[in-house]
Amino acid sequence: MNNKGFGLPEVLAFIGISLFSLVVIAVFFKKEYNNQLYGKRSDNIIEAKVDSKYYENLEMKLKKSAMESKLDVNVITLRELKENNYIDSLEDENGNSCDGYVLINNGQYNSYINCNEIYTSIGFDNNLIK
Repeated sequence: MNNKGFGLPEVLAFIGISLFSLVVIAVFFKKEYNNQLYGKRSDNIIEAKVDSKYYENLEMKLKKSAMESKLDVNVITLRELKENNYIDSLEDENGNSCDGYVLINNGQYNSYINCNEIYTSIGFDNNLIK
C-alpha cells in the first residue's frame, strides 16, 4: 500500500539532517559570540587587559561629539570633528593620541576607536579613517 507519501526512513533522515545543521550553526555562532564577548579581534589577536571603562568613555565622548555636530554623512572621523571644533582630541591612558570614527546608520550612532595597539574597538575598520 504505497500512498506516495514519506515513510519513516525519509522522515528520520530529514530530522537527522536538520539536527546536524542546527548543531553546526550553533557552534559557529557560539564561536563568533565568544570572540566578541572576550575582546578577540578579527585577526585573532587577543587584546591586552586594559581599563575598558576608560576606553568606553572615550568611545562615548566621540559619539556625543558626532551627535552634536549634526554633519550629514554616514561616517564622521575624529579628524573631521577636530577640524570643526567639536572635539579636542582622544588620548589613551598614557597620553598617546587615538584615532576613531562614528558610523551613522538609520539615526543610530556607533563609535569606534583605535589607541595604538593598546585598545581597539571591536569592529574597528582602518579603511574608514580618511
